[in-house]
Amino acid sequence: VDKTISGKEQAAAARAAQPTAEAKAAAWDALIDPSTPNETSREIAFSIFRFGQEDVLAPYLEKFLAASETLVDTLGFHKASTILEYGFPKPLGSEATLGRLDEWLADSSAPKQAQRYVGEARAEIARALAAQQYDDHTSIHDDATARKFGFKGGTIEGPTHFSQFVPLCVALWGS
Repeated sequence: VDKTISGKEQAAAARAAQPTAEAKAAAWDALIDPSTPNETSREIAFSIFRFGQEDVLAPYLEKFLAASETLVDTLGFHKASTILEYGFPKPLGSEATLGRLDEWLADSSAPKQAQRYVGEARAEIARALAAQQYDDHTSIHDDATARKFGFKGGTIEGPTHFSQFVPLCVALWGS
């Protein structure tokens, strides 16, 4: 067990990456806790929201938006900006998410900095959804498109594979 600060940061990230509601709740609480060290918060923000874990991530769009209203005042701009930029639940990206972000941006009284980061997350999701479309067909990850190229079905995205490594490492070697 690595007891250095770097080891503790990596352990926090590994715990946050686990695909359970309990792990996500503990990570979220640590993420928005002013007493969590900056770099630990950063590592948690990088690890908490993983593709392939959407079932346990569903509540976090609303939690993120609610927290965005006060993060800058509670945590200060530097720490809040790290969470606002890297802690957005991007795996929940969908047309419905875009609609919800549009509503929030239209009605929010959050600080301008928070609104800017939420707007940037919205733009990233819109770009990702647009990139999945090609001549009215979805990407190689779609079964119909993949079959046109000789595959039996859609390929699995790299982030889905990568999201499995951290929980596997934790299971093998512990946190």
